[in-house]
Amino acid sequence: MALDLFAESPSAAVMKFERTKTVSAEFAETISAVVRNEAQQIEKYDVVNKFPIEFNDILMALDCKVEDNNCLLKAANHLNARILVFGGIDEVEGRIRIRVNVFDSLAKKIDKRLIRSFDPKKDPVVEFRKELQIFFGTKKVLESKIKIESNIPRAKIFLNNKWIGEVPRVQGKVKAGTYQIRVEAQGYISWETRVSVKEGDELQVWAQLQEDPTKTKTKEKTKVVSPLVTKTKTLPDLKKKDSKFIPDPVEESSLNWGALATTGVGLGLMGGSLVFGAQLKDTQDSIDRERRAGTLTRARYDDLESEGKTQETIHLIMLGTGAAVTTVGLVWFAISPTFSEYAIEFQVSPQKISARLSF
Repeated sequence: MALDLFAESPSAAVMKFERTKTVSAEFAETISAVVRNEAQQIEKYDVVNKFPIEFNDILMALDCKVEDNNCLLKAANHLNARILVFGGIDEVEGRIRIRVNVFDSLAKKIDKRLIRSFDPKKDPVVEFRKELQIFFGTKKVLESKIKIESNIPRAKIFLNNKWIGEVPRVQGKVKAGTYQIRVEAQGYISWETRVSVKEGDELQVWAQLQEDPTKTKTKEKTKVVSPLVTKTKTLPDLKKKDSKFIPDPVEESSLNWGALATTGVGLGLMGGSLVFGAQLKDTQDSIDRERRAGTLTRARYDDLESEGKTQETIHLIMLGTGAAVTTVGLVWFAISPTFSEYAIEFQVSPQKISARLSF
């Protein structure tokens, strides 16, 4: 028979799966039917046989063996099919092993292979169907993820007794199934759990480690860092007059209270930032203290972290604003220790308001 190579969908023939004596005929027929039904779901295949074909009868008629690609090519021509799907079922170490082969007569070779073993006490037909759907591409596999965190930073993570990294970690591309998770850190009791993962799951695991009382743990010395260190700059001699500054010839000059007030406001803001800096340090100390004690929970950590971010933001805003205002006040006072309307000049327009210090 001529091989049909110009059909819109390549023709495919599904053979009856061979079996060993330890595998029942009913089970082999069921697996063969499952393979044929799943092959029909593939749009690119046009299955030519309504029932699985006895492959051994074809091989005997052609007087060749399945291990020979030329023999498989003859069988494809004989069945007027471009694709041959065949395989076998046996029992290895108490488990059912199923092999699936896809031979492409155009390429003259086995294009795809699937070999899986299943526990006979469970339902191997259901499990095999899932694997076959993935193999044929008739089912899209959704990616699953496991996010692992702990109250102890840089604790080691083991997934099914295999080291995968340190906390916090997001383990992606996890297949559906049951996994053992173990988290370890020096000086702490090992933490373990088992989780069941389904397709598309995004599990979050929090490992709450406790100190191991049987082991001595050296307490880390905490370095106390001053929240703010300021350098004092020597102001220019106030008795010296800037040659470019021309005092008001009409009005009498007085002490530049505007510059002094501006400087005072800036210093006040900087002083206020110290308060929030101290509060931020107390919050960080609380996190470290509770983490070392092993009492830090996920909810408590989130609350302290949120509080610390707010304190840090206020601290930086007040510190930056205070430094800028203080600088303006000092420069203004250095230029004009006594008030003058010419010391600072304001310009107002519909588009903007600007100020200029005279040197």
